[in-house]
Amino acid sequence: MGRMWHSLLFLLFVVFSSTLGCKTGWIQFLDKCYHFSTLARDWGVASSYCEAFSSKLAEPRTEVEAHFLSSHAQKFGRKSFWIGITDMLEESTWIYASNQEPIHIASLWGPTEPNGHAAENCAMLWSGSHDQMSDYGCSGALNFICEQSQEVFTEIVG
Repeated sequence: MGRMWHSLLFLLFVVFSSTLGCKTGWIQFLDKCYHFSTLARDWGVASSYCEAFSSKLAEPRTEVEAHFLSSHAQKFGRKSFWIGITDMLEESTWIYASNQEPIHIASLWGPTEPNGHAAENCAMLWSGSHDQMSDYGCSGALNFICEQSQEVFTEIVG
């Protein structure tokens, strides 16, 4: 009986702590985690790569988020990264690839972008040009940014 009480008291003093965070190699910003790939792939392969890690190509929804992505991308010494915005379904109708909603940050297009070339159906974030987006041919090999929600990590504290 004494052993049972001892075990019960031990369990009462064990505290679990849950925190949100990102996997190793991912960078946290606000409520999301980002992975800046050093691989250069076409848009479709980049999208599949992100999906293999339970994520998607980054879909900046605010200017603040786009600025963070662009600023951080500059640290890698690369200027253009694929993001999850496309007009593949309907020319000149730019949508987020994951849910097909119209984009919310049209102000981030470069001065002459999107320039309407039918062969340029994927968006890239051009970090060397003040956080601006550009349309580009989806078959081009660029680096890319994956995005996912933060994960819940549970640990025993005490």
